Amino acid sequence: RGFSANGQFRHFNEVNPGAGVEVGIGKVGPFDAHLAAGFYKNSVYRTSKYLAAGIETSGSKFLGAGIDAGILTGYPDMPVPIAAVPYVRIGAADKVNLKVDVIPPIKNLTPMTVGVQLRVPIGPK
Repeated sequence: RGFSANGQFRHFNEVNPGAGVEVGIGKVGPFDAHLAAGFYKNSVYRTSKYLAAGIETSGSKFLGAGIDAGILTGYPDMPVPIAAVPYVRIGAADKVNLKVDVIPPIKNLTPMTVGVQLRVPIGPK
């Protein structure tokens, strides 16, 4: 699939496997804070690496919301390699859960994107 940007048709990679690590760093007010790093095969067929910091609500055991912000590589048309991605967590934060995000279209760069990450806690909490 693709879209037309400036009269050019772009074809996107619709499956973006990758891996990453998230490490909790404590509380920021009412939020749980974390650092994250990882890599994935992006929509323009390149390997992206990212480093981010994020916060997540901790009020509900089975549902949460948060935002990750940081730097990333692998997008040659992106003038500033920074991004902020809001997400919803489905499942208990201290158990296996899903992190679902929706990124709106970015003009001349990428169409709307829906991401799903499987998070598996390891080590002591």
